[in-house]
Amino acid sequence: QFAARPILTGAVLGAVAVGGPSVVLLLAGWLRIEPSPPGDWGRAALATLAVLIPAALWEELLTRGYLFTILRDAVGARRAIVVTSVVFGLLHIENAGATWQSVTLVMLAGIFLGSILVATGSLYAAWAAHVAWNFVMAGVLHSTVSGIGMGAPNYRTVDAGPDWATGGAWGPEAGLLTGVGLLAGIYIMLRRRRRGAEQ
Repeated sequence: QFAARPILTGAVLGAVAVGGPSVVLLLAGWLRIEPSPPGDWGRAALATLAVLIPAALWEELLTRGYLFTILRDAVGARRAIVVTSVVFGLLHIENAGATWQSVTLVMLAGIFLGSILVATGSLYAAWAAHVAWNFVMAGVLHSTVSGIGMGAPNYRTVDAGPDWATGGAWGPEAGLLTGVGLLAGIYIMLRRRRRGAEQ
């Protein structure tokens, strides 16, 4: 179902879940912004979105679209979220810089996106969260996304702290603090679903 409100909800949750922890890491000095070759930020942002939007769409259609629908009908929504989140993590296991921690955090991100899907009833909302999450890292912070570097004109964000906190070469999404952001988002979506069930 295409509706503006759940899509906006997904986008905000995706951006805040990774953006909030990244700001904390910047303030703590465990992430650092350093200069990079000059360029057009807007053009780079559009080019980044041109990559992120279809990539996120493919992953969402596969995991929380096709697989989730089949599994939900067979074993229920909760188990479907768990299984599709494991698949989501394994899809990223060959990325540069992958570790057990990064893959585990991607699986947790899968649960986060699955909770958005179930709470809002909108795959578009999960897609929006996925795109916003990646864009905050690649387009705003100019950090790596799942171990992949993209255009970073004028500045880039590099890790300056322990890998367990910053995500290391994988990027901030693999840091344990981002896991806290994901858990907070999951909690918000679970409460929203419960309120909806009680009404």
